[in-house]
Amino acid sequence: MRSTAVRTPGQATAAVARSIGLACFLAFAAILALAGTRSAFSSPPPALRLEPSSIKVGAAPGSIFTVDVVIEGVSDLGAFEFELGFDTAFVKLVDLRLGPFLGSTQRPVTCQERTVSAGVVKFGCNTQGPEPPGPDGSGVVAHIDLAVQGHSLGDTRLRLYSCNAADILGGSILSNTCKDSKLTINPPTPTPTQKPRMRKLPPLQNLFLTRQGEKLPPVQCVSPQGGDDIARLAERLSAAITSPDPKNPQQNQQLGAFEFEVHYDWSKVCVQLVPGPAATGMTCVIQDAVTKPTLEGVARVGCVTQGKGTYPDTTTPEGRHLATILVRPQPDVYSQGKANQDNGVMVQLIDMNCELADAQGHPIKIFSCEDAGLTIRYLEGDVEPDCSVDTLDTQATAFRWGSEKGTLVYNGRFNLEPSGARADDDIDIKDLQFVYGRLGSTCASPHPPQPPVNPKGGPTPTATATPPEAGIKKSPHVQELLLSAPPQSGRCEDGVDAASFQLLIKDPITSPDPKTPSQLQQLGAFEFTTRFDPSVVCVEITPGNIPQGEMSCRTQAGSGFVHFGCTTISSQIPPIPQPPGVLAVITVRPQPDVYESLLPDEELTTQLLNQECGLSDLLGHSIPTPDCAGATIRIRYP
Repeated sequence: MRSTAVRTPGQATAAVARSIGLACFLAFAAILALAGTRSAFSSPPPALRLEPSSIKVGAAPGSIFTVDVVIEGVSDLGAFEFELGFDTAFVKLVDLRLGPFLGSTQRPVTCQERTVSAGVVKFGCNTQGPEPPGPDGSGVVAHIDLAVQGHSLGDTRLRLYSCNAADILGGSILSNTCKDSKLTINPPTPTPTQKPRMRKLPPLQNLFLTRQGEKLPPVQCVSPQGGDDIARLAERLSAAITSPDPKNPQQNQQLGAFEFEVHYDWSKVCVQLVPGPAATGMTCVIQDAVTKPTLEGVARVGCVTQGKGTYPDTTTPEGRHLATILVRPQPDVYSQGKANQDNGVMVQLIDMNCELADAQGHPIKIFSCEDAGLTIRYLEGDVEPDCSVDTLDTQATAFRWGSEKGTLVYNGRFNLEPSGARADDDIDIKDLQFVYGRLGSTCASPHPPQPPVNPKGGPTPTATATPPEAGIKKSPHVQELLLSAPPQSGRCEDGVDAASFQLLIKDPITSPDPKTPSQLQQLGAFEFTTRFDPSVVCVEITPGNIPQGEMSCRTQAGSGFVHFGCTTISSQIPPIPQPPGVLAVITVRPQPDVYESLLPDEELTTQLLNQECGLSDLLGHSIPTPDCAGATIRIRYP
């Protein structure tokens, strides 16, 4: 048995404590058995536990690691004890040391340690005197240093037994509440032998469609009649070949031959294979859409060296570039989409039968044979597809603004918003803003981003709650128009008598941006149609306080209606201010005939109907609006 005393420097009773330490410890044990139990009001419940609860160490013999014994949930701690059990085939005890918690209130501490049996050691510490109080709460009471035994591997447990603790008067505050720890001794991690992968790079990419000659699609898919829209992928080895040569294990294998197949959807694309730098000097056999067009949906290549020639150096990028894969869209794909949001046809390029061999025909092992994906699409807003959203696109769309399906100028390729199955049959201000919002976008740098889609799937967007919608209203709802004198020119537009309405958005826009749901939409465009009785009034519409700076407005008038819309020319800067605010001012004047037909004591009531109200953000996405309220005009003499 050994006895260790830890004392406060300068304390007068140091010599006495040295001589009576063992007697005090025995007295403590007797008090612990006979004294009444005093509850400790703490959380969590009092316990002794090993920390960490799960330990992983390497298997090197003699490796030393430390485990702490933590007491928790105690008040006025004066003493503790426990037994530690361990498997001697796994570890051996190096040292048991007092932790900082018991003596943290400057009480003198005496500790005892003894071996109970093989793999079991008992450790206990007590303090002396009535003052100062013992520590409260939780803390480390002991450190256990252990060393790995021999070449032990696997899982075992470090166990605590007979866990007890008492306050400074010997009252029990913890009785046999122990928490063990799991110990895992792992073997050294072996360094894996790197095997090359056969990869198509880039694994995902866009193939943007452009106009091919006079007509949009090319005449044929395959070269030389194929179009200029081509996706290029490199079939590459991911790493140098380092596997040992079966004939001479002191050397690495040299690439002497390779082959692979590409499987694809023939109805969407055609594939051409071109040997890469690694095949220089090799004899290659190629079957693809050019050399064997009857082989639908499969392209294959095989290349071999002859004799003891020069082998590709796979430690260089050129030596790992086996072949180039050229992918062209079929002509039908051009008519399957248009330049709206998230358009695109997804195509998988499946790698199969990937094989490498050295000059003697011995196989070279590879780790994987990896696929690639293409998204064949138009650049959003590129209605005159040339990989740039410019004035050609804005003019072509603006020319068709206000047209509907069935009219001569309508073309469904310019009907961009809303996208997908919700598409309407007219080209309105949202379609125009969809293009204007992307002005300056290119295939090299799309705005907003158009990342390629993974054909094998991706995360499902999280549904969001529907926010309040911004309503469009005329203010005031009812207005009087007082008559004085008819216009001298006889034209309604020249009259001095008029009533004005504000077409406004009363509330801020709170709907999420479809491209960036964490942000709110910004007003980028709006439009509406005001319908009226042309025999009673004429109507003029001018911009309100919102269409400022970067907004451009257009008016289309006919018998009994005025269609008005504004778009933001810049795709980056939203118009200032944003709603709430006034979109437009509607001025109503009486027709000259009203002055003659209306008697002084009569009143003529007519309606202004708001229809086809629409809001969109900077990228042409629709902004929800619940209503499109009209107004009433009462015309009379004063």
